[in-house]
Amino acid sequence: MSKQIKNQRGSALALALFLVVIISILGISLISVSSNSLKQVDYERKDQAVFYIAEAGINLAKEDVKIKLRKIEDDAIQEITKWITDQNIYRKANKLPKLTKQMAMKHYVEVILKEEFDKAIDKGYFSDTSFTISTGKVASIELQPTSTDFKVKIISTGTIDSAKERVVDQEIKLRPSLYIDLGDDEEDGSGSGTPPLVSGDWENHTVLTSGNIVFNSSGEIHGDTSLRYGNVIFNNYSGKILTEDGSTGGKINMDSSKQSITPQNQQQKNEWHYPKTILPPLAIDPKSFLPNDFWERTTAKTNQLSAIPLLSKYTLSNGVDLVTNGVLSTEDPKGYLKNNVTFNLTSDTHLSRIRITSNRTITINIDSEVNLLVDDFDMDYGTINITGNGKLNLYVKKFTALNSTTGFNANTADPSKVNFYYVGSSQFTLNGSTPFYATLFSQSANMSLGSGSKVYGNIISGGSKITFSGSTPSTGQYVIAPNAELIIDGSASIRGSVVADSINFTGNGRIYKGSNLPPLPSGVGPSDGFEVLPDPDGGRLPFEEGSIIEN
Repeated sequence: MSKQIKNQRGSALALALFLVVIISILGISLISVSSNSLKQVDYERKDQAVFYIAEAGINLAKEDVKIKLRKIEDDAIQEITKWITDQNIYRKANKLPKLTKQMAMKHYVEVILKEEFDKAIDKGYFSDTSFTISTGKVASIELQPTSTDFKVKIISTGTIDSAKERVVDQEIKLRPSLYIDLGDDEEDGSGSGTPPLVSGDWENHTVLTSGNIVFNSSGEIHGDTSLRYGNVIFNNYSGKILTEDGSTGGKINMDSSKQSITPQNQQQKNEWHYPKTILPPLAIDPKSFLPNDFWERTTAKTNQLSAIPLLSKYTLSNGVDLVTNGVLSTEDPKGYLKNNVTFNLTSDTHLSRIRITSNRTITINIDSEVNLLVDDFDMDYGTINITGNGKLNLYVKKFTALNSTTGFNANTADPSKVNFYYVGSSQFTLNGSTPFYATLFSQSANMSLGSGSKVYGNIISGGSKITFSGSTPSTGQYVIAPNAELIIDGSASIRGSVVADSINFTGNGRIYKGSNLPPLPSGVGPSDGFEVLPDPDGGRLPFEEGSIIEN
């Protein structure tokens, strides 16, 4: 017995050493996992930060570019003023036809403004630069001017400590206008020239565009149509512009001395649906529907909400946290999915993310007008309901395409309950059969509404393109997108009134005149009269700003 005990001496030490080794291995593994997790979080934080640096570079450079473009415009106006004076003297002395506004504008755009733009490029007006946002955070700016269309492309590369970088760009375009008086000699006295403008009456029109309306497929417009500068081009025999009831060819407002309707072939002109009533152009500039300062209020409010600290926690009555560290999510860390829960929003709030999945439903209750900023809005296969007597102004920086079948605010079916402001730069996309009830604002991003998604409420866009595709119905609303190409693809349809830069039918979609449309938001609507030359009061046209696009 004594020998057995002696043989077991040291066994406890061996066991202790074994346990120390195991615990050490586990500790090292946990430290490694934690370290990798921290590295991933730091990478994502830097990735987002470097994007904001690049975006800040765009905004800083843009103001400088605008000042330089105005300087070019001022120099060009001085030169065209001298030219007009010389022309008037010369024409009087030689008994030539009097100078017209159109002649002056043509020379101004094709000769003088282009020369001044080229001079500015040669002088190095648009040289590359950089902005130091803070220590180690730099936005490098490359400027690419083009005198043929008077625009400057701003390319901003954001970097942190000369390591990670992201690149975005935006185009700023000078819209030529003569805001001077031609004197007593602006008319040619022949009685010809621009036809008289028809004031007002835009509310009775289905479509207003600045540029072309092109039928590349069998699309249709039902109702009066107005084009400020563009032409109607039928590349498909079945394309139609009809009266509201679709019984015959519709009416078109345009300047037939400068604009045209081009049929696919001569036989099409004899068809019952070919437009035969051409009226004088409307005294409405489609570009004026969104004033130059319209989005400044949206930017100011977004910046104000960004300064609010993230909501740290929101706990439900059952003790479960619906919001943790600024994130509202239906996913519980313990593996449970939150569903059919209510988020009472009583004051302006800032969330870093909303994440709703697995067809879960979140109800936002509002009893007053409240602003909510969400940095990352992800409602993939989920539902948000709105309750209460208040109104939600929702500002979203990043948006993941909705695929929900239940949708957004579908419980009230009242678009006036929500103003949805998308202030991001990547494309805004709705997919699936998502019903979306809100007044939808897209500050600069392009939009894609497809695969049967349904938008109920006005659409206001400052972007350069909106695509309606699939069987998407856009119902009972204004679509105000004066800088955008509107693409009607598939069997998509719009019922309301449309204001766009141009329209391209690539499918058999329809645009119908709507009735009982919701009121336009404050600040949206046409100014009185054309914003064209000459304007002795010195008014200038606002710049055209493209969307901020990441390369």
